[in-house]
Amino acid sequence: EPEERKKLWDKFSEVLIENHHQDALAPCRDGNTVFEYVPDWTDKARPWRLWTPSEWKPPKKLQFSALLIPTMDSCRAEYLIDIIS
Repeated sequence: EPEERKKLWDKFSEVLIENHHQDALAPCRDGNTVFEYVPDWTDKARPWRLWTPSEWKPPKKLQFSALLIPTMDSCRAEYLIDIIS
């Protein structure tokens, strides 16, 4: 999947650059793609920031079957679900 994300990001970047929209590109470094970034909705300028899972704290009463430990993918999914709903 990372290879496919890279291909999509490369094509997306190419299209934005060809159409003079470089300002919409995320500041990708170290092999990252737009999938590692999210617009910061708390700032009116909407700068890009890295996705970071929230710090996980175990519940007081631990039920293994009910645990949901945040990962990059689960954070992205939850974020999109929140926007859609």
